Amino acid sequence: MAHYTPGTDTAGTFRTARNTTLSVINEFYVLGVACRMYARTVTTTVELRGLSKSAALAMAESADYNYNDKHGVRYGNGSTIAESMAFMSVPMCEGAECRADARRINDADMWRVVVTYSNTTVTHSSWTARETF
Repeated sequence: MAHYTPGTDTAGTFRTARNTTLSVINEFYVLGVACRMYARTVTTTVELRGLSKSAALAMAESADYNYNDKHGVRYGNGSTIAESMAFMSVPMCEGAECRADARRINDADMWRVVVTYSNTTVTHSSWTARETF
């Protein structure tokens, strides 16, 4: 399966928005020290115009344009998670996600598809071990 990732603008493809967010997705305190996991999400919205009805609906139903490849992340304070005395984890937090939405745009039966693609990376500033699940 070839998942869609946003590229450069072409004759019928326009990047209409790009947004980056940074948020704390998990935190706890150990001996008065805050331990936090941060998620950085970059969201790109792309509009494909001038499509036929069948092409637009096919994209909106395609697994190449509608997927969720997210996984969990776990951090520990040892060199491996197994050696950690403490760890924190968040399920389904890191990876790529994509959604396609088809709409009719005019009376000539021309359609457009708005594809929203987001990619999230999770970081931690002080712990040593990391694994995905």
